[in-house]
Amino acid sequence: MSPQSRFLLQLCILVLILGLCAVFSVSASDYEVDSDTYLEDPASIPTLSHKWTSGNIPLSNLTIEQKEKIRSLKSKPVNTTIAKETLPITVPTDLPEFFDWRDNNGDWTTPVKDQGEECGSCWAHAVIGILESHVKILEDNPNLNIDLSEQYLLSCDHDDDGCDGGDFETAMPYLVDTPGPDGLVGTVLEQNYPYDEISDACKNLSGLERFTAGKWAYVNATTESDDAEVSLPTVEELKAAIYLKGPIGVGVDDDDAFDEYSGGIFYSEEESDETNHAVILVGWGADEEGEFFIGKNSIGTEWGEGGWFNIDVHSSRIGEGAVYFDTV
Repeated sequence: MSPQSRFLLQLCILVLILGLCAVFSVSASDYEVDSDTYLEDPASIPTLSHKWTSGNIPLSNLTIEQKEKIRSLKSKPVNTTIAKETLPITVPTDLPEFFDWRDNNGDWTTPVKDQGEECGSCWAHAVIGILESHVKILEDNPNLNIDLSEQYLLSCDHDDDGCDGGDFETAMPYLVDTPGPDGLVGTVLEQNYPYDEISDACKNLSGLERFTAGKWAYVNATTESDDAEVSLPTVEELKAAIYLKGPIGVGVDDDDAFDEYSGGIFYSEEESDETNHAVILVGWGADEEGEFFIGKNSIGTEWGEGGWFNIDVHSSRIGEGAVYFDTV
């Protein structure tokens, strides 16, 4: 081979190598993580868990202060008296893989409500929501049209803080054995005490039908500590409570990603150490990625899947402080 031919061959090889390097460089940049994008849209972070979508929903335009207002569940230590008096729920060996009170020989839930942007009443909506289902189950009538008043708890429950927040431990008794200012126990129909997003004085409810439950209870809360976080039941215990007792009220860590949820099975990359929002769990399911709970929120039907959501059973401390109503 002549010196000129050898030079041309070496030049071609060099050009080929440079071309390949450029291709691989472009390919690598195509998959580079854009941290700014992920900070703006946490749902775009690739995970090994469930897939979900985010959307431009009413909560997207709220200020931080307004979002914090909605997240109004206050954590309190476990009521050890109630916990000790409640028999633990035994987990059945034949729990189904899928269960949903919305489709269990009828729909035993009630429509999604909207607490509004100015009132931190998630706790009241969760408590009233599970009472509504409790009444339908007791009446053995999934077609029962029942709409109970959350405003009763906001205005007549003097152990919570109305639109500034509340908790299960002090709200549940007002529907069991703690009387309101008029000396009577229980909420009334929504039509008799409409929700108005304020914490005003308790109105005169004399002569109106009252709705109560026989008792309230935690889902297998431990009494070994005064730390509120210990009332986080196992996944199987939560499923058993839903299956045996009806829809349950629970806490969840409502972060900015959860606010943006519009469908799928939610999973948060953030590690949670406490809950700040009350929701209702009505069932569970599973897919190839794992198990999830089915829940009901109280921020209107434009959020999530018509106001409902699916959430990975290990995400966002879902299930903390779980409570339910029962007969005596």
